Amino acid sequence: MEKTRRYRGKGAKDAMLHINVRLPQYVVDHFKRFPSYTKEIRSVLEMYVKEAEEIGATHVALNQQRWQDILAEENEDE
Repeated sequence: MEKTRRYRGKGAKDAMLHINVRLPQYVVDHFKRFPSYTKEIRSVLEMYVKEAEEIGATHVALNQQRWQDILAEENEDE
């Protein structure tokens, strides 16, 4: 029986970059309480970016609707 081992492989998961970040001591102390503090930091940052992108997309949609309303009002005035 042959064991099949799963590797990350091309396109299976985005590659990560290594960066240095300076953080205040109290932030590091907070994350050091977790079993894998770097994993927790990544998780928090990824959630923040996803929420920011969703909010940004919502703002774009709202702004487009506002412009359509303004243009409709201008067309009615003519």
